[in-house]
Amino acid sequence: MKKIVVLMVMFFSINSLIAQSKITLGNYSGSIEINGKLTNVETKLTFSQNSVTGNYSYSTFSGSFKNSVLKNHVLTCEWFESENSKGTFKAIFNDDYSEFIAIWNYPYNKNGGSWTGKRN
Repeated sequence: MKKIVVLMVMFFSINSLIAQSKITLGNYSGSIEINGKLTNVETKLTFSQNSVTGNYSYSTFSGSFKNSVLKNHVLTCEWFESENSKGTFKAIFNDDYSEFIAIWNYPYNKNGGSWTGKRN
């Protein structure tokens, strides 16, 4: 019985790794809500070695994503524009990762707004 359980765990782990390796992210065009107004945003996300990195730009501002976790089509991470401008980002992707809807917040869960993207 013990060997069967170990084999099952290995099988599910390998299948999970295979599924994760097929994730294709990229460049997304969308909108970000800031102070109740929508503005265009470009978001670039890269998946490599079970981690997501990326950056974004809107108006004259730009920033990056760090400390990411991608699980079951949900990406959670932190966004950074400067030492004093940072917060959290949580995106839900569709099945093929070609679109996402997200929310972003300032530190201490202070509401930021919505964020969307569609892969170019």
